[in-house]
Amino acid sequence: MHAYEVHGHEMHAPETTRSWDRHLWKHTYKMQAHEMQACEMQACEMHTREMHACEMHAREMHACEMHAREMHAREMYTREMHTHEMRAREMRAREMHAREMHAHEMHAREMHAREMRAREMHAREMRAREIHARKMHACEMYTYETHAGEVHTYKIYAGEVHAYEIHARKVHANETHVHQIHACQIEVRCIAAPVAPRLKLLRG
Repeated sequence: MHAYEVHGHEMHAPETTRSWDRHLWKHTYKMQAHEMQACEMQACEMHTREMHACEMHAREMHACEMHAREMHAREMYTREMHTHEMRAREMRAREMHAREMHAHEMHAREMHAREMRAREMHAREMRAREIHARKMHACEMYTYETHAGEVHTYKIYAGEVHAYEIHARKVHANETHVHQIHACQIEVRCIAAPVAPRLKLLRG
């Protein structure tokens, strides 16, 4: 057998003695070689198309993946910004609440201080009134005691004056009684004595 190599393929021809058979065999195998080359070219072209399609698909998948990553990044950025905004709002709300609570506390302290000052002023006023009432009561008691002392002194003085008057009346009565007795004695003497001495006695 004769071996031929056509476009890289090894062809084996049967052994024959006729030249036209060899020519026919060569032509047939050339045609087969052309067909195989065409098939190979078609396969290469299909492979090229398939590779191009794969590459386009890969590019499309890469573009989709990049788009997905970009969308994910945007979504994450949006979520992060929303989280920051919510955090900022929460911090502002807490700050406002803290300020409001501080204002309430300061107002409560001020009201308590006012109430304590009012109670203290009321206590001072009540204390002043009590002291004034005690002073007035002391003055009244002093006045009453002074008046009672004066009345008592007046009563003692009146008793002494009355006792003096009674004593004076007694003394006067005794003196009157003594004078009467003396007059009676003189009268008895005059009756008993002579007339002349009686006249002398009366004149004397």
